[in-house]
Amino acid sequence: MKTLLSILVLSLIFASCATLNLAGGDGRICSLHNRGMQKSVIRVHYGRTCPERGNTDEYPNAKSIKCMGCIVDSIRYRRAIVWTCKSCTKAKRKHHLMN
Repeated sequence: MKTLLSILVLSLIFASCATLNLAGGDGRICSLHNRGMQKSVIRVHYGRTCPERGNTDEYPNAKSIKCMGCIVDSIRYRRAIVWTCKSCTKAKRKHHLMN
C-alpha cells in the first residue's frame, strides 16, 4: 500500500511538471523578419476558448500560450517549448499596448 501511494505521488509530481517540446525542426529563422529565433517556455492552455490574442500574420512567432483544445491526452502538459522571434514579440506587445 505504501509503495502504491509513493508511485501515485511521484506520477502526479512528474505529470504536473510535464513540458511539451514544440521547438523541433528547422524553425530557427523567423519567416517574416529573417532573424534568428530563440527557444522560449510558454504556458499550455486547455479548454474550448483560447486566451491567445493577436494577428498571427503580423507576428507569427510571438506565441505566449499554446492552446491544446478540450481533449486532454494521458499527459497534461503545463508548459511548452517553442521558437520565438524578438521582433514578432515586440510587434505583438506594441499592438496590444495600442489597443
